[in-house]
Amino acid sequence: MDTTAQSRSVAGDDEDGALVQRARTGERAALAALFARHHARVFRSAYLVTRSPEAADDIVQIVFLELFTALHTFDPRRPFVPWLYRIVHNVSIDFLKRERYRLPMVVPLADTIPGPMGEIGRADLRADVRPALDALSDEHREVLVLRYYVGLLEREMADVLGVRPGTVKSRLNCALHALKEVLGPGDAPTADDEPGVLTGDGTPHGGTSHE
Repeated sequence: MDTTAQSRSVAGDDEDGALVQRARTGERAALAALFARHHARVFRSAYLVTRSPEAADDIVQIVFLELFTALHTFDPRRPFVPWLYRIVHNVSIDFLKRERYRLPMVVPLADTIPGPMGEIGRADLRADVRPALDALSDEHREVLVLRYYVGLLEREMADVLGVRPGTVKSRLNCALHALKEVLGPGDAPTADDEPGVLTGDGTPHGGTSHE
């Protein structure tokens, strides 16, 4: 990550940390601000992993309900985005483990939170990438989404997935190889590529990994 990206990352962490501190006091505006900062990327990552816009809508609501409930457990000395995506990962995996789509009804979020979730952009991937991702296993699809779409570093992915960094590297290499088999060697990302190579214009969606 270059110096500019690092400075944006730290700034994002600081702003998230400040919002969490305010949200812990019960400030609804801070809760809404956290949602506004992150809900689009949570929806997109859930959608890419589950391949179901309806599931992604429900996952977003479940994730943020769990997030708001668990804010007291967040360590403000650590980056917020990997912690958030650990929740996204767990909720998405719960969906994928179901024999069919049977997510429970959830309580609507506060009126201050924008919606509906399904209107958040779903067409920002390169046209060739979405069907290619669909052809991969759930495990391979998730590591590619976390690295090249969400923009997490390998050590952050390890924290999200609850595995060793070496396991992340191995999964990512296998996923890149599988994607290359589908897209062709000239179109697939490489281990050295920065986040954003999966998006339509080749630039990171929403900035850096800690936006």
